[in-house]
Amino acid sequence: MLDFRLMADLVITCLDAPLHGSAGEELRLTLPNARVTAQELIEQRVGVEFTRPKATRRWIAQAPDRDLALDEAVAHALAAFERGHFLLIVGDRQAERLADAFVMLPDTRVKFIRLMPLIGG
Repeated sequence: MLDFRLMADLVITCLDAPLHGSAGEELRLTLPNARVTAQELIEQRVGVEFTRPKATRRWIAQAPDRDLALDEAVAHALAAFERGHFLLIVGDRQAERLADAFVMLPDTRVKFIRLMPLIGG
């Protein structure tokens, strides 16, 4: 049995990638617990992105007339997940709901895969 108290501040590798094409970008998420939900992973991912300069942000919705606050950016990302705009793959499982829970290990791979709409479709 895993001792979750010993796994505080677990650091996992996260990959941002399109469904096809380039390999994407690797980054590291530091998680406070080994058991996390899809929602918590998305919130952490947006938090990492939010620390970057605005011009280099790839996964945060941008308002044309102002900068979004972190809580607004998180809300946009959670809504985008629920609308199916990106997939979240944790290990070999796909998150289907924000409440889906995962047990993270140091070698767990997390993939955020952006889905692109078909042109004219």
